[in-house]
Amino acid sequence: YRILWAGLASGNPSLQARMSVGGTANTTSNYSRQQLIVSSTTVSGLRETAQSLWIICNNINTAEGDNLSMDIFNPQATKNTSFSNIAHSTTSGAYWQSVTGYFSATTSFDGIQLFPTSGNFSGIVTVYGYNQ
Repeated sequence: YRILWAGLASGNPSLQARMSVGGTANTTSNYSRQQLIVSSTTVSGLRETAQSLWIICNNINTAEGDNLSMDIFNPQATKNTSFSNIAHSTTSGAYWQSVTGYFSATTSFDGIQLFPTSGNFSGIVTVYGYNQ
């Protein structure tokens, strides 16, 4: 599946995600991610394992122009669910990040929940299913 998000928020929160079944989020510590951030001329990385969620986009800005393109693989299969994304924020000029990760359990999911670390966010979420 491909998820596209374009939006904004106040207070520069991060955008988080959890996989879900029947509308109930899975909060087990099976989420891991690897992140690469480029801000101005600074490049940094981060790795997190055994988390209860994924952080998929840092520093959502109050100005329009923040966006995210996320691919999710195998959410309904009974094997690891993985994702990769590229996000852009206008927080400090051109703030670019790439995040990849996985859910390390054989859970079959039928949904994903997106939510900020604090406050509210708005925008447009579009979900596409790949077909061969």
